[in-house]
Amino acid sequence: MDEKISIEASVCFTGYRPGKLSFGYDDASPAYTALAAAISREIELLVGGGMRIFYCGMAQGSDMLCAEALFALRESRGWADVTLRAVLPCAGQWRGWPDDARRRAADLLRGCGSVTLLQREYTPDCMQRRNRYMIDRSAALLAIYDGKPGGTANTVNYAISKGRGVVIIRPDDLQRIAICGENYSMFE
Repeated sequence: MDEKISIEASVCFTGYRPGKLSFGYDDASPAYTALAAAISREIELLVGGGMRIFYCGMAQGSDMLCAEALFALRESRGWADVTLRAVLPCAGQWRGWPDDARRRAADLLRGCGSVTLLQREYTPDCMQRRNRYMIDRSAALLAIYDGKPGGTANTVNYAISKGRGVVIIRPDDLQRIAICGENYSMFE
């Protein structure tokens, strides 16, 4: 597939880990269910707007929630032409994760159209390197973000600096904020 076409039809995910989400690891929580529904609605809008390729860094929390929402929609809507591409920052990304999170991640990887491993060993900048890699290949970013400083903020700011469209879903009140990028105007 031509790289330009890929970028025009691509979105990447970013967001908080369970420790920064009000429901933490509780997938049965009403807050989890509400956020999952908001993410699903946004993915439907993105696919309806022509997005076909989604990039996911496969981190716990928001990344996996977005991937699961995409897979559920892909199956229920029959979106055979919609794919998820996993981008792993390092080989040991899952080291230290709870067993259920590792199983979930492994299940998600099996449904991905491709898996890219950026480097073998962990380095302090490998997560941000992964995020930049995804943004550089996407027209837009879907972020689960409420303004707190950290890796998600850095990723949102990088996407804006690159002229990408950004959709933010605030995890606690589900407010949707759309920022049109110079290279992506779906939200205008």
